[in-house]
Amino acid sequence: MKMQTYTYTPRLKNTGERLQLMLNEVDWMVANQCRGTFRVRGIVTDQKTGKRYRIQGASCGLPCHCDATAEEV
Repeated sequence: MKMQTYTYTPRLKNTGERLQLMLNEVDWMVANQCRGTFRVRGIVTDQKTGKRYRIQGASCGLPCHCDATAEEV
């Protein structure tokens, strides 16, 4: 049975590079918890590379869901 994956596209904190992380369902829930606010915090694993990232939400106060950031751990 194939595992469901979701695309998450934060910016890399130190370079601003856009990431294309493939997250499993559990990590997807972490990334979308309190979406569009600074309260999104957690560690997720990219299913393609196995690399782990510390993510933090971002918000400008509008419903546009400004870019979250990620840094490799």
